[in-house]
Amino acid sequence: MRTAKFDQKNYKKTVEESRVFLNAGKTIIVPTDTIYGLSCDALNERAVENLYRIKERGRRMGLPVFVNSIEMARRLAYIDKKKEEFLRKIWLVPLGARTNGAAGTLGISPLTGQGKITVVLYVKDLIPRLATGGRETIALRMPNHPFIRDLIAALGKPITGTSANISGNDPIHSSSEAAKQWKNKKIAPALVVDGGEITNTEPSTIVDITGNFPIVLREGIIAKKELDKFFLKGY
Repeated sequence: MRTAKFDQKNYKKTVEESRVFLNAGKTIIVPTDTIYGLSCDALNERAVENLYRIKERGRRMGLPVFVNSIEMARRLAYIDKKKEEFLRKIWLVPLGARTNGAAGTLGISPLTGQGKITVVLYVKDLIPRLATGGRETIALRMPNHPFIRDLIAALGKPITGTSANISGNDPIHSSSEAAKQWKNKKIAPALVVDGGEITNTEPSTIVDITGNFPIVLREGIIAKKELDKFFLKGY
């Protein structure tokens, strides 16, 4: 398992190296805005199957998927105007910000958005059903992390965003933890992208928006109380 540590000098090189691994159907570990994630090309069924083996995860358990834009999310899931407005609130505008319209009126760049909320939507046929655990829904997230967004842009495809740990083990917060977890395993991720230690200990919050009103399925880094106060009332 190779480790690639990025900094300002080799950032683009690390993005490209990661893209090459993903394009070849490999599984890699990447830093995110919550915890380290286990990623592969989400549209490559063989790559997804390999990730399940590496993670030792049951095939009926779907995998969260990372996107870098609402446009990409629309390719994977059914998103009407109302749901798109909702996604813009939770992915492109920081929680607690007040706005009378578009995020641009606040001087907020999309890259500085909140992002720590995973949404469940009805899935389209583009993504393999293996990635959704055979379900008719998919869990999507747009992380607020430049490396993830740049990597998805370079690959031109969504990537899986499940937590970087063997099922049943604790989530990973550093590249050294990743090396220890797969030290004695026959199969392991091909690459660990070392983005430093992640001090956050909470995963993303999961919200089901398949119906007419959002339902919080998992209260993670964003508490349900905060969600209710900020945007659920107006959905």
